[in-house]
Amino acid sequence: MTLVVTPLQKEFKLLTASLKADGAGGHPKPIGKIPSMTFPELNFIVALGGHGKVQCALHTQYLLERLKDIGLVICAGAAGSLANHLKAGDVVVATQTIEHDYKERFTDNAPPPSWAADLNTLTALKHKLKAAADRFHVYFGPVASGDEDIVTTKRANELRHQTGALAVPLRSASGTESGPEALAVAWEGAGCARASCFHGKPFLEIRAITDMAGASAPRDFSKNLQPAVNNIGLVLIRLCRLRNS
Repeated sequence: MTLVVTPLQKEFKLLTASLKADGAGGHPKPIGKIPSMTFPELNFIVALGGHGKVQCALHTQYLLERLKDIGLVICAGAAGSLANHLKAGDVVVATQTIEHDYKERFTDNAPPPSWAADLNTLTALKHKLKAAADRFHVYFGPVASGDEDIVTTKRANELRHQTGALAVPLRSASGTESGPEALAVAWEGAGCARASCFHGKPFLEIRAITDMAGASAPRDFSKNLQPAVNNIGLVLIRLCRLRNS
C-alpha cells in the first residue's frame, strides 16, 4: 500500500477529484482525525498532510502509526520553480529532499539535512514513466524544503546555490540531464521525510510547478494549482501501475 500525503486542503480535494475523474475508484475513509480517501484499484491512500513541515510530520507520523501495511510514502503537492526551463504544470520527482531552512550557526559549513528518494521507485520512474509531452514534462532532481514562501528572484537564486552542494545529478524521463541545484522549492517534504525515515518507510516527493518563485507567485499559484495537481494525479496513476505490475 502506498500512502500519498498532500499538504494543503485544496491539494487534497483537487487530487482526489482528479484521480476519480481519471477512472480511479475512490471512497472517503477518514483515518482517525485525518481526512483521507482510499483507492483500492491503485493500492494507495491519499491523506491530508497539513501546512508546513511540522504539521506534515505530525500527520505522517499519526498515519503511519495506524496504517501498518504502507510500503511507500509520497509527499505530493505544488511547488515553485527554481530552474528557468521548468514551466507551470511540469512535474519534479525529487531525487533528494533538502531542508533549506535548517540552519546551524555553531558549526562552520554544516550542510542542511537531506533525504534521498527511494532508489527502487526512482529507478522505475526514471526508465518507465512517460508523460504526455504536449501537456507537461517530468524532471528528476533535488527539491528544496522549508517553511517559507519564495516570492523574489533574489531569494530563489540564493536557494538554488545553497542547495547545489548536496545535489546528485540524474537524467530525467525524457533523457535531459538535471542540473546540480534544486529544481523546485516547497514547504512540507522534509517533515514528511523525517516521519517516514523514523518509521523505516521508503519516501518520495513529487511536486508540480505552479509558479516561478517570484513576485507573481501568489497569483500564479491560484491560477495554476488545478492543472498542476491533475498532472500529479497522472504521474501517481502511472507509478502505482508500475508498483502493482
